[in-house]
Amino acid sequence: MAPSADDLPGRTPPKEKPRRPGGKRKPGKQPGAPGAHLAWSDDPDQTMPHFPQGTCECGADLAAAADLGVAASHQVIDIPVETAQVIQHDLHEAACTCGRVHRASAPAGTGTPGTVTYGLALQALCAYLIACHAVPVHRCAELIEALTGAKPSPGFVYGMMRRAAAATAPANKAIRALIILAHVISADETPIRVGPGPRTRKKYLLVACTGLLTCYFLGDRPGKTFAAFVFPDCDGVVVVHDRYQN
Repeated sequence: MAPSADDLPGRTPPKEKPRRPGGKRKPGKQPGAPGAHLAWSDDPDQTMPHFPQGTCECGADLAAAADLGVAASHQVIDIPVETAQVIQHDLHEAACTCGRVHRASAPAGTGTPGTVTYGLALQALCAYLIACHAVPVHRCAELIEALTGAKPSPGFVYGMMRRAAAATAPANKAIRALIILAHVISADETPIRVGPGPRTRKKYLLVACTGLLTCYFLGDRPGKTFAAFVFPDCDGVVVVHDRYQN
């Protein structure tokens, strides 16, 4: 039951939780903890000069006044407002003196001539929001529309996960191979629901990592699945785990 239902008729009020005993630790930033502040940049991305406008008390126009240099500066960190742009790539043909006709090559990701596609930056944003921040598909599409004006369909956004998996497959294989070659790794697992179905349909999200590399994968059971997937031959390998060692 929600805490807001504690005062409903027939409900027993919850017991008061004991207050946290007073200690030496004070709320907020602790002594010795690194602080955070907006540091002044010696190399700003853009400099905008501002000059006095209007007229002087004598009646002269300040546009003709002599510039005495910068008297004070202010720095503002902001995000430029970006909207999605429709970029048309026209492929020109050129005729050689021998009579052969050559057509310019299309840039990567432009798709079939006469069709419209989403660019790589928008595709990467979809995969980033879903994979790194667990943003649901429909909310991801709405967020991109609100920020950029583009209107990708939920189906397109969902399909980006498969495209991203295919694009990162070579890197994942290399990471797995390097972890297999490591002498000591750390491993762990946690239950996770995969796909549609009842709540009892679960698998395990397993992880194998070193100080620099991390490999995630799914398994039906921990332990044996981990060893079979990552280390077909575990001889001479030390696995540091919270429950078992191989």
